[in-house]
Amino acid sequence: MPAHAFHLLRKFAWRQNKGAEALLQRTGSLGRPILVTGAAGFVGSRLIPALREAHPERPVVGVARNAAKGRSDAYVDLSDRGATAELIAAFRPSHIFHLAGYASAGKARKNPMDAWRDNRDASFCLGEAIAQHAPDATVLMASTVEVYGESLRLGPASETTRPLPKGVYATSKLAGEQMLLATLPPSAKLIIKRPANHTGAGQMDDFVVASFAK
Repeated sequence: MPAHAFHLLRKFAWRQNKGAEALLQRTGSLGRPILVTGAAGFVGSRLIPALREAHPERPVVGVARNAAKGRSDAYVDLSDRGATAELIAAFRPSHIFHLAGYASAGKARKNPMDAWRDNRDASFCLGEAIAQHAPDATVLMASTVEVYGESLRLGPASETTRPLPKGVYATSKLAGEQMLLATLPPSAKLIIKRPANHTGAGQMDDFVVASFAK
């Protein structure tokens, strides 16, 4: 573990409120962890408890941008190239669920630069860091069915359907896919999921189903 990583990681909090050193020691003693970006989001906040229940022998590290997004194990802006590299170098995860991103199509239209930063730039920085420090990791990226865009007018989409995204949200999500494809080495395994709308209790009304309910 690089010594300089502790400069960044001293502000991280393990879920038992131990210091960063304790988190890293636990990770080292139990093997390489599972890392989840977007830990404070709608999906991430549900996935992490499920992973911890299913794999009690494995450390699961949740990553959020900052404490304002919700409680997490680590706080890192993934579009910060240096911070992201230090995060991956410190934990060297074997599996990464990349759920972080700008998730609202409506807000993406109003804040396009934020959407490009969160969906494209963050994926580039993460892919680059994985290539350098965890090149054998399995990476699952949460994209969106909206990348198919105009292709959906021609009929149901499959994995071979050509993406024709419309708008900032869909285009930036497709760019995020391309960033990971471009930066991850052949030794890594990349799985790209393009889910449609999903909902549940506690979802913010920025999302379509929750907004209908409101």
